[in-house]
Amino acid sequence: MKTVFKSVCATALLAISSLALACDYPAAVDIPNGSTATKEEMIGGVNAFKAWQQALVEYRACIESETSEAIAALADSGASAAEQEQSKLALEKQLTQKHDASVDEEQILAADMNAQIKAYKSKQQ
Repeated sequence: MKTVFKSVCATALLAISSLALACDYPAAVDIPNGSTATKEEMIGGVNAFKAWQQALVEYRACIESETSEAIAALADSGASAAEQEQSKLALEKQLTQKHDASVDEEQILAADMNAQIKAYKSKQQ
């Protein structure tokens, strides 16, 4: 049983390690302070935020693709069907965690961006 567990872990680690190297998580952008920023700084901040959001979309597509490729590679790994299923579940769990973390960060920064836009607009009135 220990041998099976070690084999499953090794297969999962190999598949997961390939995911870690292929898709780069985009660095979060700096949100301008709406109460002190100029119009140009706010426009630049909004544009940078939109570009970051697009980079997140590309990151999510990348991790989904890499996960699919790693799952497909499990068939050629020589592992048993049970080991392959456990590795597949581990890969899918990792994908879900990475995806959800990126969505959470996007929502937090979007809320901050919206608050700074409101602050900027209230400064203009």
